[in-house]
Amino acid sequence: MSQTTHNFSQTTLFVDVIVPLSVANKFTYRVPKDMNDHIALGKRVIVQFGKTKFYTGVVYNIHSNPPKDYVAKYIDTILDDTPIINETQLKLWDWISQYYLCNPGDVMNAALPSGLKLSSTSHITLNPDFNFEESYYDYFTDKEHVVLDALQHNASLGFEDVAVILNIKTIQPFVNSLIKKGAVVIYEEIKDKYKPKLVSYVGISESLFNDELQLKEVLDTLEKKAFKQAEVVLTMLHLLKSDETSKQLGLVKKSTLLKQFDTAVIKGLVKKEILFEREIETSRLLFDNRAITQKFLSDFQKVALKEIETHFETKQTVLLHGVTGSGKTEIYAELINKVIAEGKQVLYLVPEIALTTQLINRMRAIFGNSVGIYHSRFSENERVEIWNSILAENEGALNAKHFDIVLGARSALFLPFSKLGLIIVDEEHDNSYKQQDPAPRYHARDAAMYLAGLHKAKVLLGTATPAFETYYNALHNKFGLVRVNQRFGKAILPETVICDLKKETQQQQNKSIFSHQLITAITDALARKEQIILFQNRRGFAPYTECHSCHWIPHCVHCDVALIYHKQTNKLSCHYCGYTMQPPTSCNACGNNDLRYKGFGTEKIEEEIEILFPTAKVARMDLDTTRSKYAYKQLIDEFEMGSIDILVGTQMVTKGLDFDNVSVVGVLNVDSVLNFPDFRSFEKAYQLIVQVSGRAGRKDKKGTVYIQTTQPEHSVIKHVLADNYLEFYRSQINEREKFHYPPYTRVIELSVVAKDVAVVNDISQQLANQLKPIFGSMMLGPEFPLIAKIKDQYHKRILLKINREYSPTQVRNLLKQEVDTLQYNNKKSQYRLQIDADPV
Repeated sequence: MSQTTHNFSQTTLFVDVIVPLSVANKFTYRVPKDMNDHIALGKRVIVQFGKTKFYTGVVYNIHSNPPKDYVAKYIDTILDDTPIINETQLKLWDWISQYYLCNPGDVMNAALPSGLKLSSTSHITLNPDFNFEESYYDYFTDKEHVVLDALQHNASLGFEDVAVILNIKTIQPFVNSLIKKGAVVIYEEIKDKYKPKLVSYVGISESLFNDELQLKEVLDTLEKKAFKQAEVVLTMLHLLKSDETSKQLGLVKKSTLLKQFDTAVIKGLVKKEILFEREIETSRLLFDNRAITQKFLSDFQKVALKEIETHFETKQTVLLHGVTGSGKTEIYAELINKVIAEGKQVLYLVPEIALTTQLINRMRAIFGNSVGIYHSRFSENERVEIWNSILAENEGALNAKHFDIVLGARSALFLPFSKLGLIIVDEEHDNSYKQQDPAPRYHARDAAMYLAGLHKAKVLLGTATPAFETYYNALHNKFGLVRVNQRFGKAILPETVICDLKKETQQQQNKSIFSHQLITAITDALARKEQIILFQNRRGFAPYTECHSCHWIPHCVHCDVALIYHKQTNKLSCHYCGYTMQPPTSCNACGNNDLRYKGFGTEKIEEEIEILFPTAKVARMDLDTTRSKYAYKQLIDEFEMGSIDILVGTQMVTKGLDFDNVSVVGVLNVDSVLNFPDFRSFEKAYQLIVQVSGRAGRKDKKGTVYIQTTQPEHSVIKHVLADNYLEFYRSQINEREKFHYPPYTRVIELSVVAKDVAVVNDISQQLANQLKPIFGSMMLGPEFPLIAKIKDQYHKRILLKINREYSPTQVRNLLKQEVDTLQYNNKKSQYRLQIDADPV
């Protein structure tokens, strides 16, 4: 990457541009000489790609070397006055592209909020060279007449507009017919998705406001003829003296006036030129000021803080291994205070958007409005504004501010920090930090450590159940390690009770999805006005529907999975592709009408709880109930306030939430996690049980966790009862070493994907034959996964276990060579190759 500014206006310049497409290379474009002094690294440019498409690219490099293999096209437009991406961000993009074996455009798509990416949208307009009068009537069909008439009244129409006018879905052939007849031409319109938020304000006419005598005369007249209008002016005068924002602007927010007065009254004053209206661009990121409170650390928290600071003197990364409820957030807050005092920024990462809801209140109670939030549930406009705020370039916006702390999910890594001092990765073990699809399939924890290195910042990893890779690095002195083994205040670690479902079934005690012990515990907790959390990692009502006679099960037509019954919508749904159908009334195989719903999801748990405890207030937290932007917040707020007695949920309820009054937690089906065929399954099961257990007994009440299982003697459950993470880690790590799994090796998964299963078999075997001589016994497969077909695409996988001495660059070069050979040998085959480094 070269310098960010240039002052040689007559030099022929070229730029390497990252385009938002999954292509391996950056593309070189020529800079028009009148743009030489304006081009800079990190600015967005509009470039032509192909014959007609225009894309927003990012300037990656500036030089004077024309491309050897093609003639460089000219840049069309420079969009930014100043760069929106800095050099440090581009270095992070490079690393992600190299380490996770993906293309630069994939990283750009993940990094930039969509409001900063412009879309190229096809439009049609009348062809000015076509003579409509000569052939208008007999040359076009009725539908074509309709569109041409619409174009007579509109300068242009988008493809979507044409579809609406004609009430047809596929309009490409229709538009193509008009183009062939020469009646219309197609063009590409660049459309900016970001729209600033404009707020209406009202002011008193300057001549009146500066002349007290004239203002008094106007008020006297209004009081006699239009008393309501006089009230509006008097209210405004009061607000302009008492309200800080109004005083500063010399304007009053129109919405404030509309709470007391009708729109017609205000419009009347504007018409008389006593008032005027003005729209001002303002930030969407302003929040109500809150009283800032100070937290005091306990003695053991002070010791932990001191140990972290000592480790930071020699190490970039420290693992804070603290039991659930040990007050890790308070320790984070103390560190944040010190970093802010040094004039630096803090990035606070959380795995789930649900966690930001509760954490933001806790952080703002300590740091006020210096805390910003960034995650995918924010609108495009909100994400652009926080990006601009961190750039500190939002000069035209009202009350634009720079955030000292950004709290967000994994995408917050890509924000344009310039003086990052600390990254906190809370619940670092969580799989949600790993991006699954599409590429880049990066892990936010590992990317955070690389980003911190670029900024010479520190990283604090916090969790009660560290990932094995993290704990291995801590024990081998790569990371600092600080342990906290007691809960904050008077809180006591919960008691764990194992409910043996097999035994209860044999003794005919269990007639529902809840064990006898759990039902008793819920009954007692409700009597004490305490709250309950029930965890089941499957949404919907029933995982599958089965014919009682021949055991036929309805499957998705696009995926190799059983359809899940959702009672609320009365539909069978596929959770992979979204396919739905009405539940069949009879078996498609034998015709029997005795179809039964098997297993249970969160919907069924909620229904049974309502039957067993009709007076209890029950709510459900899963993907189906939290699709809207503020659904998480509403559910969590209601549970905190005690409006909900029993919260049923998927893994959302297991992660870092802090509720004072929860005394009972039920894990309803731990067997599904224990028995999953994956080398990490025991690690994940242990983490899941401990994390969900941590929601119980957070204050001075002792909580109880009920784990329902048919395998009470399972080694993972025994380790949970022993409450000794180190012993559990030691019991598993030897197997990892023996079978060459992480942390002793690096795993890369290659998936061949195609609609034709024969193509998948052929291509995957060719790839295996190429890789076998290189990796030998370190290669597994090719094999079909548990779910071989998803969205009409078959998947077949090869697993590579790479020795740690290979650098990411070596691995990328080695694989690229083999993949290029594979693609060259199969130019006519329709398939995709997906690469996932460090799958979880």
